[in-house]
Amino acid sequence: MMCGKYFKRNKCSGMVVSWGNNITRSTSLAKVLGFDDFHVRPTFKLKYLKLINYIVAFLRSLWKILVSRPRELVLVGPPTFIFYAIPIIKCFLSETRVTCDFHNGVLRYPWAALPGLKRCIREADLVLSHNGKVKDEIDVFFGVNSRVLTDPLPAAHDTEGEVSSSHVSKIKLNVLVPCSFSIDEPVELILDLCVFAAKKFNLIVTGDYNKIRKREGFKHAFGLANFTGFLPKEKYRHLLASSDVVLCLTNDDSVQMCASNEALGFSKLLLHSNTPVLNGLYSGKELAVDHSVCSIVSAIERLDARKEYWQMYLGDVREFYQSRWHRQFESVFSDGERSR
Repeated sequence: MMCGKYFKRNKCSGMVVSWGNNITRSTSLAKVLGFDDFHVRPTFKLKYLKLINYIVAFLRSLWKILVSRPRELVLVGPPTFIFYAIPIIKCFLSETRVTCDFHNGVLRYPWAALPGLKRCIREADLVLSHNGKVKDEIDVFFGVNSRVLTDPLPAAHDTEGEVSSSHVSKIKLNVLVPCSFSIDEPVELILDLCVFAAKKFNLIVTGDYNKIRKREGFKHAFGLANFTGFLPKEKYRHLLASSDVVLCLTNDDSVQMCASNEALGFSKLLLHSNTPVLNGLYSGKELAVDHSVCSIVSAIERLDARKEYWQMYLGDVREFYQSRWHRQFESVFSDGERSR
């Protein structure tokens, strides 16, 4: 369209756009695709200014896209406000191919309830879902035919330098429990684990624990385990590299946890919730745990007792995962096909 003549500079081959604090998926996609990675962090920290944050992020993202004029554009959600830019992008940059990349949280309140969202999504050239269960839900809700592309595995050698952390024990087994304290995480179970397993293991719980300060049992657990608070990406990756076992827990059957991928990429012993999605993505039920303290403690001890065997087993899991991911990637991005 004629609108495009106003934006003719700095054309780039591709761009991935995301908002918020969680940038693992967008960074991985940008790296694999060779695209620019444009990430907008919140401008204001106060909760009652969240709407202003979204407005600022929307305007910054839209301006960056229009000025850069990418041939390929990937919009990562949630937050889903960014998808309202699709009709504008299509007006000004008619040759840009737009991909919506959907985390399972897109279907949670309030994101799924935004007016006009379905119409915007249907103007995209391609919709990606993180796993088969999310695909089924996305396809029904938005009336599209999305494609599955799971998270790529990170490379452990991306982390350089020696670890310097007061959270790591030289005596006990270091068990990393990555958390964001989101609605899908079994917070009470994690607090109970901190209380009852602290004598056996050095439990390291990441994430902004201010979200759960008022929870019953938090004070007791806080005094027994290592709660790190929110960590910058590099500090988290160093901590991951120093851990012996990574425990990834969720109550949501549709979640593929970034932390489980990171553990696999870093060749760490991995335990995850017993859900169909996680079992299918990783190990069947070999590394799955039920949501009880006894099940988790028993599984950690089982891994620790036969470390070499489980490292070999996870090597096979990692190879299978990477092979499947490359097939998905080739199917989505190399055949030139764009599904609606």
